[in-house]
Amino acid sequence: MTKVYRDGIMAAGRRACIVLLGLFVLLALTTTMASAAPRAQDPVAGETAWGELSCKNCHGESGEGMWAGPLAGHEKTAEEWISQVRTPRRNMPSYTVDKVPDQLIIDVHAYLTELEKPADFSPAQADLPANAPAGQQLIVDKKCV
Repeated sequence: MTKVYRDGIMAAGRRACIVLLGLFVLLALTTTMASAAPRAQDPVAGETAWGELSCKNCHGESGEGMWAGPLAGHEKTAEEWISQVRTPRRNMPSYTVDKVPDQLIIDVHAYLTELEKPADFSPAQADLPANAPAGQQLIVDKKCV
């Protein structure tokens, strides 16, 4: 193999490597931008989901609050909502992406954002007799009513 021929093959190999590297970088950037792109919000689908999911049982028929705080007119982002649904604080149950997909949370977020924020809120209280069974008291304490 002559030196000129070998140098030509090596140069072609370097060019191919540079082109492949460029394609990988382009693919990585495109994937990152696609995942970071804002997702469409559908408040109509969000209202339907709100009615079908158990959220309203704690947060009120229209997000005005009941056992748990109000969500209507909130100021949190959709990403903060997704985080709360996946890893909730306090007594809220967690929901996996299989049970409640991110898009559904985004849609519910859009629906509740459009509603007016309640002027004030006081959580509902369950009236239990003094001699209520311990299990019933626990359900009320955990706001699972």
